[in-house]
Amino acid sequence: MPSLQPFKVVKAICFLLFVVYGTVSGKSIQSFDNASWSNNEQQIIAHKKELEQSIASGNWAKAEHLIHLTDELLNASENIILKKEWIQLCFEYYKQKGEMLNARLALEEISNYNDQVYNVTIQEKIEQLNKVSKHKRELELQAIQIAKEIEISKHKKLVRFLILISIITGLLSWVLWSVYKNEKAKIRQFLNKQELLSSQMTPHFIFNCLSIVQGMVLNKEFEKASKYIAKFSNILKFITKEQTQAFVPIKEEVSSLVDYVDLQNLSTDRKIDFKLHIDESLVEKTLIPPMLLQPFIENAIIHGFAKDIETPLLNIDFKGFENKLRCVITDNGVGLKATEKGPSKSKSSLATKIVSERLAILSKKMRQQFSVTVSDVKQTEVTGVEVTLMLPFKIKKEGSYAL
Repeated sequence: MPSLQPFKVVKAICFLLFVVYGTVSGKSIQSFDNASWSNNEQQIIAHKKELEQSIASGNWAKAEHLIHLTDELLNASENIILKKEWIQLCFEYYKQKGEMLNARLALEEISNYNDQVYNVTIQEKIEQLNKVSKHKRELELQAIQIAKEIEISKHKKLVRFLILISIITGLLSWVLWSVYKNEKAKIRQFLNKQELLSSQMTPHFIFNCLSIVQGMVLNKEFEKASKYIAKFSNILKFITKEQTQAFVPIKEEVSSLVDYVDLQNLSTDRKIDFKLHIDESLVEKTLIPPMLLQPFIENAIIHGFAKDIETPLLNIDFKGFENKLRCVITDNGVGLKATEKGPSKSKSSLATKIVSERLAILSKKMRQQFSVTVSDVKQTEVTGVEVTLMLPFKIKKEGSYAL
């Protein structure tokens, strides 16, 4: 078998490095937004703009006409993003007209489209990882072939070239392994966030809220229903916004928690006393990861206050602590021992697990140790649960965020 010339081999290996790294780092699949529009989809876009104007001006007759006119166009289109945007407009139309059943159906369709987009994204990530593995196997086979060539020739120059190839192979393996770990961590973080959001704002919760509103309207409790809808809308708006942000202002996070507790108070005769304690220095410019506290507030209300508590109390205390933010959540519910059996324990454990995994990812990314602990209140004559979270935070300074 003829020997390979060193220059040609180095050139081939560098070319493989460029191809592999470019394939892994680049976008293998174009996003939905980069797809070219067909005539059918251009008509849908035009109708969407007209529907937005009709909803804004309150022209319900024209809006309803546009919805019926666009149904056939949507059926013929395969653009999931465009369909989702149209259904979101329809939801806004039904919501403003008070057609809650149609609004609920629209929410179900939006959820279905979100699932489709999510599945496509995960499939793309899996295909990328498969390509990395395939390229790695190909490089290993080529490295073995080069080693055989060098062993046959037994030439000093080829021996030195073998050392060079070993270095290049090691660097290439390190690059591939680093990219593989980063992609795997991103997928894990994405799955954890989706699982957390699903546990916070499930369709079951949304439907329950809409049913409560319907009951209030039927009972002619219009003022109470109006307050309920306003707070429910605030929670939905916050969740939609935070999906695109790794950190949110602490006052927005706290505001969503207040709205959530108020919803629980409006839907039942039970009045939960919700108290917040935040250092003044943290209120204005502090940002924290979203949706880390809500699972424990929900557990306290649903499971901790499952039995009749004369004066249910929730308390949240924020303080700065060694370059971290210490958050302590306490309640005067039945405590952990009373919820060790049945579904209460599993749901509480799931919330703790999800939050712990998110904090583990943040710990690795920010090179600090963040944690969550759950225990019974350490008082002899008082029951309840105490949750302590050591959280990362950022400070907004002159238009930018700094640790």
